[in-house]
This record gives sequence, structure tokens and C-alpha cells, in this order.
Amino acid sequence: MSENTQDAPEKKANESKGFFKRMSKKAKVTIGVVLAVLVVGGLGFNAWHETPEFCGAICHDPMDMYLVNYTDGQYDAYGNEMKSAEESNAMMAYMHKEVNDQRCLQCHVAAMEEQLTEGMLWITNGYEKAGTNSLGYTYLHDATGDQLVKYRSVKADEFCLAPGCHTDTAGNEVLTREQLTEVTKGLAADLGANPDRNPHNFTQHYGVNQCTDCHKGHSQSVNMCTDCHDDAPVPAGWLTVEQRNQIEAAAFGTEVTGATRTAAEAQAAAKAHEALQKAA
Repeated sequence: MSENTQDAPEKKANESKGFFKRMSKKAKVTIGVVLAVLVVGGLGFNAWHETPEFCGAICHDPMDMYLVNYTDGQYDAYGNEMKSAEESNAMMAYMHKEVNDQRCLQCHVAAMEEQLTEGMLWITNGYEKAGTNSLGYTYLHDATGDQLVKYRSVKADEFCLAPGCHTDTAGNEVLTREQLTEVTKGLAADLGANPDRNPHNFTQHYGVNQCTDCHKGHSQSVNMCTDCHDDAPVPAGWLTVEQRNQIEAAAFGTEVTGATRTAAEAQAAAKAHEALQKAA
């Protein structure tokens, strides 16, 4: 009984070998061609997946507008026309493409859970759409840094302060807030503003906690300093908080107000962000 049991695997192996030996040359060639096509097709799909065109081709709605925005920088996500190169370059997605030939997935790193979630949202039309712009495209609500890294188990800062992205004048990588603060400590003085201010010293700010508070991916970036400081310099192409409020009012139907938020609201936002950072 035991001898028969031991002989069984060997017999099956011989039968398998015999099966392939009995196959015609044409059948073997056909199988080889099919396997080669699958491999090449898989490699081709993976290469296509890495391109910005993939985002628009697969998820026409709501990604079409973001592909248009990234590709030519002529309009922001809300359909507002950019009237100068400075305004176009104030949109971080377009600027990163122009300066570094950066592709979507180099910033929006593909996490499996996120792709599956977004795939289901697309199939079920479950995206929380903010509206339709003047060009007829759908647009979404802006994502915060915390939302952009939700599925990656990293802190929000790492979406922007990632290896290989930003350096100081000596070529050293800038990977932390502390390094960023040090690099820009003289920026205000260079722009003719109060030298004690530093746009990247987050301890000076009420509730401006993330890169995305100022640096916008698919619309013009906004100098949040102007929310409190009337004399804060605004980089060419960027917006003041008041100008940003006007755009948001038109895009999202929100009420136009003076300050973006009260000190109490800002402090609450800061605490919420700190809790998320610790949990990451």
C-alpha cells in the first residue's frame, strides 16, 4: 500500500512529461506565443499605468479635468483660465511636470487599497463630486495632505518632503519641517517683508499645518499669511486668501468671508492634525 502511494507522484510527473511530449509542435508554438503576448501585454499595461494618460483614459469622470490641468496648465480644476505662465506655475501639478517632468504616480503613489477603493467609487459613481466647471468637466473637493497619504501609512509631510524632491542651495535633500524652516528662514527678508517671519515655521501659524494649506495641486496656490498680515508678499501667480475665498465661493457655493477661520477654529484644526500625525 505504501509502495503504491509513493509511486503515485512519480507516475503523475511522468504522465505530465508525456503529455507535453505528445503535444504537436504547432500547439507548443501556440502556447508559447500566448504566454509571450500575456507577458508583453502585462509589461505594456504596467508602463501605460505609469503615465498620466492612464488616469484620464480609465477614469474619464472625474479625472479628465485633472489631466487637462496637468497637461497644459491653461485652466485650473474649477475651469478658471490662467492668464500667465506665473499663474500656471502656481499650480503644483503643472509646475512639477514643467520643472521635473514629474508624473502623476510619482506623487500620488499607487497603494493597492487606495486603487481598489477608487475603482469601486468609479464603478458605482460614488465619488463626492463638488461640481461641474465652465468647461463641462467634473471637479472634486481639494484633498488635504492627510487625505493624500491616507492609504500609505506615512505622515502628510512625506507627500511633499519625499526623497529626491527638494534640496537646499548646497544640494542637500530637505526631508523634514525643521530642515525646511532652516532653508527659508531668510525668505521673508529677501522679499522685503518682516525678517522675523518664516512661511515654513509652522510654530508661528494658527492652523496652517500642512503643505497643502498653501501649495495647491490643481489650482493656484495661496499665501495663507495674507489671512492675518496685509503686508505679506504674494509670489507671482499666487493668490491672497481673499482671492482664494472668491474662487471657492464660486466653485463650492460657500459664503465669502474675511478671515478663513477664527483662532479657535485654527487651533482645533492644529490639534486634529497633530493627532493624525501621531497615529500615522
